Amino acid sequence: MARLDLIFSDKELKALDQKQRAALTKQAIRLVRTSPDIRNIIKKDPKIRKKLKTKLRPMFSRLKKK
Repeated sequence: MARLDLIFSDKELKALDQKQRAALTKQAIRLVRTSPDIRNIIKKDPKIRKKLKTKLRPMFSRLKKK
């Protein structure tokens, strides 16, 4: 959920080794999962909610059948 190439330039990412990029990715994922700011963006933007709902619909349908 956290694509570093959308946040940092290629030049910035190339300055990090693989282990450092992995640590940065892990931190970005944690931030996306726990950030109130991210939740507020999702809450306020119906387009984002619609896209998320579309992506989650198959899982919802599978769970609902059980």
